[in-house]
Amino acid sequence: MNHIFHLRQAVLVVALLLFACSGRAPVPEGTPPGLDGLVMYGQSDMDWVLEHVTIFQTRYDLVDAPPEAVAFLQKVRESVTIKVFMGTWCPDAQRHVPVLFRALKEADNPRIELRVIGMDRRKQDRDGLVDRYQVEFTPTFVVESGERELGRVIETPQIDAASDIVTILRNTLPR
Repeated sequence: MNHIFHLRQAVLVVALLLFACSGRAPVPEGTPPGLDGLVMYGQSDMDWVLEHVTIFQTRYDLVDAPPEAVAFLQKVRESVTIKVFMGTWCPDAQRHVPVLFRALKEADNPRIELRVIGMDRRKQDRDGLVDRYQVEFTPTFVVESGERELGRVIETPQIDAASDIVTILRNTLPR
């Protein structure tokens, strides 16, 4: 009888561990982002990333924003959201994202909203946005106006992240 009790306990523990490790636990809306080593999780903004992830602040301090991109971003009149799906651990994100950060900071346009979505090393996020947006590579920059996706820059920009996003905006926004 005692062996059956211990066997049931063991089965229960194994089942709980399998359930806990197999799926994502729901994250309450509004839960702040965080870091697990070099891996950012959750949604944040440019200021949070620059404050909490040293490599991004260091690279941000070293890059110049393309002047043409800054000038265009300053003149954007439509509401635009740029979602940056990135792994803070990813060398491509560390190289390309700070240029966009610098350009947006210099443009200082309140009509342009930037959201940063942290991806783990499996390229997943805790809110399911990676799946919803069908993101496969880090970084991926998704440019939206309202509910409409205008375009995206995937992993390696043709010029740089800011200039490539300006090209998307120039080709899709009304003049």
